[in-house]
Amino acid sequence: MPNTEKNIRIKETYLATKARRENQVCRVFSVKVQENKLNAIQREALKMMFVEAKWMYNHILNLSKDEKADIFLLKYTDLEEAKHLTKDKEEVVSKLTHLSSQMKQEVLTSIFTSIRSLTKAKKNGNKVGKLKFTSEYKSINLKQCGVSYKIVSKNKVKIQGIKKPLKVNGLDQLKRFGENYELANAKLLLKPSGYYIAFTVYTERDYSVKTDKPRIGIDFGCQTSFTLSDGRKINALVEESERLKRLQRKVARAKKGSNNKWKLKKRLRKVYEHDTNKKNDMTNKLCSILSEYQVIMQDEQLRAWKRRHGKKVQHSILGRVKTRLVSKYDTVVLDRFVPTTKLCRDCGYIHKDITERDRTFVCPSCGVVYDRDIHAAENMVWLYENIVGVERTEFKRVDFIENLAIFFENMKHEAAESSVQR
Repeated sequence: MPNTEKNIRIKETYLATKARRENQVCRVFSVKVQENKLNAIQREALKMMFVEAKWMYNHILNLSKDEKADIFLLKYTDLEEAKHLTKDKEEVVSKLTHLSSQMKQEVLTSIFTSIRSLTKAKKNGNKVGKLKFTSEYKSINLKQCGVSYKIVSKNKVKIQGIKKPLKVNGLDQLKRFGENYELANAKLLLKPSGYYIAFTVYTERDYSVKTDKPRIGIDFGCQTSFTLSDGRKINALVEESERLKRLQRKVARAKKGSNNKWKLKKRLRKVYEHDTNKKNDMTNKLCSILSEYQVIMQDEQLRAWKRRHGKKVQHSILGRVKTRLVSKYDTVVLDRFVPTTKLCRDCGYIHKDITERDRTFVCPSCGVVYDRDIHAAENMVWLYENIVGVERTEFKRVDFIENLAIFFENMKHEAAESSVQR
């Protein structure tokens, strides 16, 4: 078949896929390779794939130093071997025998993409540096389902370049979609806890959106991580364990460049990964509860909180929850200057003298008493339902004060009319 016909067919397939993606949702599922089920050949192949990817990456960057060489003219078929340094800093040339053709192509493409992105950022006036050599390659893209990788059974995945399929844990995550999903690319990942495969999965978009969800306010805080307007309080902190602190001290004392320091760093990364997984698990559980509601929250400046409160914010999941709620759920974000804590919704008084240490809201005007955090969360829902112009993109302080005054004037007028009728 002539190249022109082949290119036309590829283009048509690409356009058809692009049109199909518009009505699909993208998800990523990770499965873990069972290392205790690997034979010696599989174990060596997985190890050398990441080693050779590192060699190839650094080799290409080294070629880019030559001003006469244009690495954009390189093809993956030209890269059969790579120069690299041994432990004794001696330069040697090794053949790339474990990387498949598509893996080489993806390593090369990743460098091209990074260089183009840096060039674009530089043209936009941003200060950028150069790509640096890497000491560890952690992600290999498997771009084509059925060629680069293939799911061959309920717990086995075949990777291009490895003869026997790999046993994995976690493929049952796809069961809930039945046959209604489409696999795109995948990534072979090297983490401190082992090897993983992350699949990109496209499923049909669900257009049945609930419009009658009850509203709930959520107040972020350092004393209590999350307070809901229905009175629930949730603390979500993953503090540094004694094991983590002990490993940090050992790494600091270990000799630079020694094998012992490398092993300690690997153990330390594994502990950090475990803590990250715990934070992600807490975030998933909380957001699962909140997905049944229309969430009203305030645009809290968590970066400024971290400067003031330090570890209470660093060890919490405040940022994760805020990002997830805003990007993936039915969430209304109030402007950060809306006085959710200071406002008394019974009389309209704004209590400007309340401080962070005051855990109870007492209105100086009408004397009502509320729990500070629950009061703030309830105010978020009340403000959204009753006062116009409190959202992040619409807020103006003058308009807010005016709309608040109009609301309470109308409330007084209605109360006066009802008393006259009685």
